Amino acid sequence: MPLYETSEHLAEEELLKREVEQARNCKLEKLPMKYSIDYAVCRGSKNNLIEAFVELKRRNALSTDSRNGYDPVYMLDIHKIREAQQLWDTYGKPVWLVVKFNDRTLTTPLSGGNVHFRDDIMIMGGRKDRDDQNDHQPFVMIPLSRFKPLS
Repeated sequence: MPLYETSEHLAEEELLKREVEQARNCKLEKLPMKYSIDYAVCRGSKNNLIEAFVELKRRNALSTDSRNGYDPVYMLDIHKIREAQQLWDTYGKPVWLVVKFNDRTLTTPLSGGNVHFRDDIMIMGGRKDRDDQNDHQPFVMIPLSRFKPLS
């Protein structure tokens, strides 16, 4: 179990996984921790052909809430974005971010030919309640206007 993941987190992730599988008619295969992205998106007769990757997140907030004084955004650490871009550049496989908020589930691409984050605000941020220096890192503030409903 990854650092800080509780059984409650895993149960919520499983529910979101099923929601994505149903909405996109695919099978999500959990990737080992050494991969920074959560799941491979598989299809095909044996559900083993990887066509994309997906990062799943759960936020206990409304999608319309502002964060840190900004318009509604989703904060994502730049390591995830770098890994998503690398999967696209090396293998041509897109990476999607799916975020389940209290009011709806949204998705946006993290990689692809026209996807970039050059114009987005970048901040140093993260959690401070766990006394873990690794929780403080660079984040990109992705505008929620870039997200679309999952289904």
